[in-house]
Amino acid sequence: MFLDAARHRYLMRLVDNVSAISQELDQALADNAEIRHALLTDMAMDYPSNQWTWENAINTDAVGYDLRQGSYTMLALYKPGHALTAAHAAFRHTLRLLDDVEGIAYACISALDPGAHLGLHTHSRSRQIFHLLLNDLQGGACELICDGHQRTLEKRGDTALFDYSLPHESRNHSDSVRFNLMVDFLPVSG
Repeated sequence: MFLDAARHRYLMRLVDNVSAISQELDQALADNAEIRHALLTDMAMDYPSNQWTWENAINTDAVGYDLRQGSYTMLALYKPGHALTAAHAAFRHTLRLLDDVEGIAYACISALDPGAHLGLHTHSRSRQIFHLLLNDLQGGACELICDGHQRTLEKRGDTALFDYSLPHESRNHSDSVRFNLMVDFLPVSG
């Protein structure tokens, strides 16, 4: 089941600033080899992102199989206790916006290659996850399924919000790498 992101002003600020966030991503991919490697290398995942998957019991050991069919990568932008130097230098505007998110625990840019599938899974914690599509997809869309409900992301600015303790999966049916800003948070109010 998908939730209404419009209920959270701080998520709407992210949506309203999707062009600026996308420009930071484009610039980082053009200028920063570390970020390019993290997002465009088959199955790369930086340490804070890998740690987040272990904290949520969504790793191969906990689930019993590799959720990633095709390339899926993550670059942490926000994770308490981690100095994310490259991300902080490249995503200054995005990080200022993330400062306003109530109950934020983690944020990243995730990349799902064309034809890739992130298999059905649940997280061990009950929190909300917000996905903001950062690029227009060509030749198809990305499908998110949560608790049997489907949401399609195709145009920059499309969003999905759900409780990640519910069964969910994602499949990229497009010809483009799908770049999402992903925010893990627990709302303090409404």
